[in-house]
Amino acid sequence: ANYTGDGPLFKWETFLTKELPAYLEGNFGVARNNNSIAGLSMGGTAALNLAARNPAMFKQAMSWSGYLTMSGPGMSTLVRLAMLDLGGFNVNNMYGSMFNPNRYENDPFWNMGALRGKDVYISAASGFWSADDIMRYEVKDRITGSILEAFSLYTTTLWEAKARAEGVNVTVNYPAAGIHNWLQWNYQLNLTKNRVLDVMQAW
Repeated sequence: ANYTGDGPLFKWETFLTKELPAYLEGNFGVARNNNSIAGLSMGGTAALNLAARNPAMFKQAMSWSGYLTMSGPGMSTLVRLAMLDLGGFNVNNMYGSMFNPNRYENDPFWNMGALRGKDVYISAASGFWSADDIMRYEVKDRITGSILEAFSLYTTTLWEAKARAEGVNVTVNYPAAGIHNWLQWNYQLNLTKNRVLDVMQAW
């Protein structure tokens, strides 16, 4: 979505769906439609949103550890805490208050119908520490990563259930161990890169 708060006006959706495609087409011959989009963490939220809001642009959408029910119980508080931790950012600058219709317009949970006929892949791990997590991350980072990934799993499974009921072709992957970190996302990237190449016929 485009930025709605005070201060500099960031138009991320405008950039990703208009300016960047025009640049890539003009300079590299990249088509503006039938592309693939993937995102991790809140980028997974954005990936499904952008694919649903711009269905001609994308034939594949992937979310790795995304938050797919942004207007659901507890999500506003979780995002608020995450944004404060990242740098004191105001969560209401994203979509407005929790009662703002813009929040629901940018919630993948309510806007999945346009993803019918697309190749959709979603994943989230359990939040339990793997051996690599224990070896590479400090305890405080593992605790934070567990909480964030558990919330992602909660929202992702809810999204999956509704998507299947609405006829969306969705593939899921729920690793038994893994937290909200780059180990998990690197695993998902390696797991899905051939899928992207297949769908895009880019071998």
